Amino acid sequence: MENAVSSQALPLPPGTSVDLLDPQIFLEAIERLGIQPSAVVTPWATRTSDVSWEPILQPPSANVILYGINDATLGVIHQATFGHLMPFVAIHSNSAGNIAGVQQAFNGTRYSFYETQAVYAQARNAPSVPTATFVHWAKVRDPADKNMGTGSLDQAAQALGGSLCLGFQVDYQTTALRTPPGVTFEQASTPIPSPSAPEIPPAEPPPQKASSPSSSLASWLGPLALGAVAAAGTYYLVTRTRK
Repeated sequence: MENAVSSQALPLPPGTSVDLLDPQIFLEAIERLGIQPSAVVTPWATRTSDVSWEPILQPPSANVILYGINDATLGVIHQATFGHLMPFVAIHSNSAGNIAGVQQAFNGTRYSFYETQAVYAQARNAPSVPTATFVHWAKVRDPADKNMGTGSLDQAAQALGGSLCLGFQVDYQTTALRTPPGVTFEQASTPIPSPSAPEIPPAEPPPQKASSPSSSLASWLGPLALGAVAAAGTYYLVTRTRK
């Protein structure tokens, strides 16, 4: 992947401004270490709660170029920049997770959770509605932060099912390889309801066969005949006894 980072790139999330050293010091360290970009992504939405996202106007002013690193590489970069800490790191994941879980993943490290952005990859011949991935940004802690520690960011990335990265804002116009999607992130991520099964009416019981007059008459004649025979027998016995 071509290195699209220029001296104007900023190592922080789009839409964020902080007092920074000249970012060139970080870019030079990355170049000296031979770290290559792993992805160029476009911010699509910023998370506002576990269930809501604020859309980012498309096309945005900046893309994000990501460099895959690990704890050891980050330590070397800090040494190469004379102890200056990267103002932000990122974890690039297929999972959005939830706010509490992402915050917990960064506890005990030098960085605290800042925000999660839904992004899509810059790629030629990409589908009109891209598949979203997620960049969990973390900001370097103030030394007085009670959750400050030297915990592993590699473990934080593993907990979030992603990879540790450095992220730099880069100009959208010079790094865009596809047209923006025509839908918002929330529209693209809303599942389409499956059609409901048609209701099947209950089966009607089979029609009962109507009884004919002759069969009804036969049903009555049988008992009557038996009754007549019984009565005749009783009369015969009574008359014989009287004789």
